[in-house]
Amino acid sequence: MAVIGGSGLFPFARGYVEASTHSWDFKTGDATVQYDAYVLHY
Repeated sequence: MAVIGGSGLFPFARGYVEASTHSWDFKTGDATVQYDAYVLHY
């Protein structure tokens, strides 16, 4: 997933997000997902 600049405190932010599934219960459809965000602000 891409991170692009917005408004407020981070108008020129750039970066990316990595998502990894740690567990998934097929019976209930529940999942535990870890998101790691890497952002550069200049």
